[in-house]
Amino acid sequence: MAARAPAPALMAVSVFFRALMRDFGAGYSDTAWVSSIMLAMLYGTGPVSSILVTRFGCRPVMLAGGLLASAGMVLASFATRLLELYLTAGPPPGARPRRRLLDVAVCAERAFVVYAATKFLMALGLFVPAILLVNYAKDAGVPDAEAAFLLSIVGFVDIVARPACGALAGLQRLRPRVPYLFSLALLANGLTDLSSARARSYGALVAFCVAFGLSYGMVGALQFEVLMATVGAPRFPSALGLVLLLEAVAVLIGPPSAGRLVDALKNYEIIFYLAGSEVVLAGVFMAIATNCCLRRRSRHAQTAPGTETGARDTEDAAAEEHSEPLPACTEALEVLSPPGVEAEPGLDTKSVAL
Repeated sequence: MAARAPAPALMAVSVFFRALMRDFGAGYSDTAWVSSIMLAMLYGTGPVSSILVTRFGCRPVMLAGGLLASAGMVLASFATRLLELYLTAGPPPGARPRRRLLDVAVCAERAFVVYAATKFLMALGLFVPAILLVNYAKDAGVPDAEAAFLLSIVGFVDIVARPACGALAGLQRLRPRVPYLFSLALLANGLTDLSSARARSYGALVAFCVAFGLSYGMVGALQFEVLMATVGAPRFPSALGLVLLLEAVAVLIGPPSAGRLVDALKNYEIIFYLAGSEVVLAGVFMAIATNCCLRRRSRHAQTAPGTETGARDTEDAAAEEHSEPLPACTEALEVLSPPGVEAEPGLDTKSVAL
């Protein structure tokens, strides 16, 4: 659910970005808070959603979330100020159950910390180009209808890329390398932003949308595959909620900061450079940290008792510990002898007298 939900929200806000600026008399930064709050609510309610799903099941929580989202959109239609739109843009998180069902012990795992840090860096810049894309195209002289169609291109390519990338990640040879595929997807997305910072023609913007949609779909298809492989199925709901909470903080920083830069510099290039650099940094960090963790895990496995060498050493040590020298036979087998017959002095004590 969470993997697919941000795309429609981003597209809707991006299409009406300039209209919101005009109707509310706001700048880029203030208007960008609308999309940031929507994303923050989608991500920030992750821990609460995880608890509710664990306790009540998926269907009731989805039904309640849909009702809350619908109520928020209806209330937002009556907003006359941006502040009112901020308050109604995202649905409220809902009631908290009394029992604590969120497993925070997963934060002690090194691999989860690496993944969470990667997602935080990623969320700082991943959504910024999509939020500002339509407005950027309009400022470049692209007509409104054609500018809005750019988001349709992103959405179509995203829909095709997600199942294709998911099927690729499911291959037996590639499944152990899913974290590296995720890093590659982040690098592709960040490099797309960096290479398209000066795209002004409609053809260049279409090419950017195709590349961005492809890499965005790859990221969306792989991010939770990596998390599942990192923490396992039992801890996945809790880990997902905590990661989404971190992303909520990141999306409250990224788009508004980008909008403030546009207000100050009146230039979109720095936005694409900044967003692309953040996503590239996330991909590089994920690849390097994953490699280090795998090496350390492999080194630990080679010295652990469960490996072949360790098991052999353990078995030898156990054999030496439990093996004791057999007691020497110092007494002869006693046999019945006629009365008065004594054994000869030189007779072997181990022989049997007849």
